[in-house]
Amino acid sequence: MNEKQKPSLQSTLKSADTEETIDLIFYRPVGYYWALLFSRFGITPNAVTVASIFLGVAAGVMFYFNDIYYNVIGMFLLIWANTYDSADGQLARMTGKKSAI
Repeated sequence: MNEKQKPSLQSTLKSADTEETIDLIFYRPVGYYWALLFSRFGITPNAVTVASIFLGVAAGVMFYFNDIYYNVIGMFLLIWANTYDSADGQLARMTGKKSAI
């Protein structure tokens, strides 16, 4: 995908009635850049979904421990998982690659 083919951020968003404020302000813009990167390397939306799941589980494991160091790592992993969660849908809308699940 070259610069001329690059879709706009707006074209990768869901309908306005389904977007939340934090998504529009943070997760969707960050997810958009992840989606552009994934698209460039031919990574599928389902692969991004699986990566998001693993990051989310790793975040949960970090929250299990009663140690602020691990909890902060968990917080960053959760934010990373959420950006991937946004990126997978944006990538699907960007590339037209959608699955039944």
